[in-house]
Amino acid sequence: MLQESNRIEFKASLNDKLEKELVAFLNNYEGGIPYTGIDDEGHPITNPEMDAMQIKIADRIKNNILPPTFGLLDIVTEL
Repeated sequence: MLQESNRIEFKASLNDKLEKELVAFLNNYEGGIPYTGIDDEGHPITNPEMDAMQIKIADRIKNNILPPTFGLLDIVTEL
């Protein structure tokens, strides 16, 4: 089972810290992976609106992080 570390961050839901944490991972030499929809213990949280969440994340990255990070981030759904 995955555990949080300096390269892995769990988010039960989207919050105002998303962009700050993404920039921190981008500035880290080894990068990192934020998982949205996973609680602090590493258990998945059911989200019937996965597509809508992906669109929200992409919009926030596009509109709130400068300089643009196109090509540096991937938004992926894992089951």
